[in-house]
Amino acid sequence: MVELNPIFNDFKNLFISPIFDIDPYSDLKDTLRENILEDILNNKLNEAIEVLKNSIPNLLDLKFKKELNEYLYSICPKDNHFPITAFTRNLHHISQWIIRNKGCLTSEFINSLNDLSLEYYANHYDLYTLKIYQKKGSLKELIENTTYILEKYTGKIGGGIGAVYGGLGVEYHDIHTLRPSIKNEVTIVMYFNLNDPEYHPHNNIYIYFWSIGKDRKLWDDVSEASINKISQFLEEFLDQPNLQIINLNQSIYVVKSALPEKIVEIIESSQSTDISLKFDRIIDINYQFEEDAYNEIRSEINGTYRKKYFTSMYILIRKLLENLMIDCLRNYYKGRDIEKYFDENNKRFLIFEKLKKNFNSLKKEADFIQKVGKLEQYYIDILDKFKEIGNIQGHSLFSIPHHNIVEDNRDILNILIKRLHEIKKSLL
Repeated sequence: MVELNPIFNDFKNLFISPIFDIDPYSDLKDTLRENILEDILNNKLNEAIEVLKNSIPNLLDLKFKKELNEYLYSICPKDNHFPITAFTRNLHHISQWIIRNKGCLTSEFINSLNDLSLEYYANHYDLYTLKIYQKKGSLKELIENTTYILEKYTGKIGGGIGAVYGGLGVEYHDIHTLRPSIKNEVTIVMYFNLNDPEYHPHNNIYIYFWSIGKDRKLWDDVSEASINKISQFLEEFLDQPNLQIINLNQSIYVVKSALPEKIVEIIESSQSTDISLKFDRIIDINYQFEEDAYNEIRSEINGTYRKKYFTSMYILIRKLLENLMIDCLRNYYKGRDIEKYFDENNKRFLIFEKLKKNFNSLKKEADFIQKVGKLEQYYIDILDKFKEIGNIQGHSLFSIPHHNIVEDNRDILNILIKRLHEIKKSLL
């Protein structure tokens, strides 16, 4: 069983444990779920509000949401997902009841509750979910325009309108769904959630990507032609006014490959259109490497920064730091102890965190100190700024303000790169 992060203890005790104590195979399971819901609404509502206030920042954070999902799946029967469905259903209903009946709460908390209820009530096994706000304007017009764009690339599309769970509940809310398929390989499911403007300054839009066919793996088995059609649709859709991308959420329910780079670039470019740059470049061009490969990656980093492809820029920066550490370790060990930087079993270099750990251990080696001098802890601390959140496998990757992180650390990043390069040369 996966251990749950202690920050969720209060949330677990109130919202999770009572549901998972129900026998998911019992004929009374739905009645028992409803009893738990009624008990919270009638007897524990103030406690629920306080727990949600304290928990919401983490519940909506993709990194912590991933941890919570991993825990839920680890304690849920493999053949019966009733406990997870019941948990998300109760969380949704409680959130919506609070929104409709507790008018003294702040608008920020109400909006967070709305996002919480929509995200957790949506199918918890969606592969990729692009979350978008429509900041103003007519949702009906947006749906009509989107339908027109989709039909250009997919032909006839399925869908319908229904007042079913979401927004502020059926009293205030309609959901319009569009379900086009791309060449019988990928289904795009779009939810347009109309929110009551008295409570919310935006409408919620979700775009899900699904594989068609149980044996097809998203995105490994998707043709280039389908990826091009999806990219063209997203480019036109996101070019419409008043749309703001909030995050790209990835589920852990099904093993999947990375989102195609072409789609990532379109999402990034749409996210970054309103961001102004503080600098002309991130990596100093006056500092030259001996190897063309390093000079080229520096140019790519600066290019992605100017084009505002900030996630790609961040990944490239981490790749530059990884390669500098690999060369430092390789030059020091000179063919011995290859496991310090290379995983022979999997035939690939070690991940960033392991490289940093092994590089850090060099500062205690007498031979290293003789050749390089003292390695100040300051440089290891700088590396820490680019470790976990630079992991391309991280589910929080798309919600990180990469341009702020890099711009705020631009000077020390250049100092670090220069120092790693000097160490690499000293160890030859």
